[in-house]
Amino acid sequence: SMCPTSRAASYPGILSWRAVDGTDEGRVVEAWRAPQSWSPDGKLLTYIETNSDTGRDIGVLFVGDNTFRELFATEFTEDGPAVSPNGRFIAFSTTESDRGEVYVSPFPNVAENRWQISRDGGLFPAWSPDGKELFFLNEGAMMVARIDEEPSFTWDTPRVLFEGDYVFQDTFDRPYDVAPDGQRFLMMKRLDSAPRRNIHIVLNWDEELERLVPTND
Repeated sequence: SMCPTSRAASYPGILSWRAVDGTDEGRVVEAWRAPQSWSPDGKLLTYIETNSDTGRDIGVLFVGDNTFRELFATEFTEDGPAVSPNGRFIAFSTTESDRGEVYVSPFPNVAENRWQISRDGGLFPAWSPDGKELFFLNEGAMMVARIDEEPSFTWDTPRVLFEGDYVFQDTFDRPYDVAPDGQRFLMMKRLDSAPRRNIHIVLNWDEELERLVPTND
């Protein structure tokens, strides 16, 4: 997960960061948390983690003092947090209605309100760079909803933007991204068939190695 100055990454048991120019790096916490979306000022980092009692949850890291706060931690699966370009809202998905649906809440004070954007299922939301559109996936379709923040938060009924044989599921990360112009998408194309995985057995490999790379006695 990237912000203008640093990159966050999760390894087994470690959440760490590295400056984008490679000059500095550090360890945030000895705990498994998968970084997701930065606030535009680089001070807040959303993440997902899995808990034994509540399943997959969403939290926020306050980078300045390395403190954590739960944002969504229920018996349902919360996923795909995406902070809006102005840092005022967070989009995410939850299975509260027995399937994934996309919601938006104020950020970071998510308890203030919540609006359901999708109606027929939705996962992995992403904001347009200007914050006026919210994209999300629904099975084999890319959906889009127009967003208006003033005088109050409102949105249009989501519509299908395009469909295609792309990867629409991932374990932890959003399987697509929005170009800076908001008009193009980076998608992963599905393979027509599964790649072949052949096992090659090499006999007498030590003799072949000696032939190719002779040793000097």
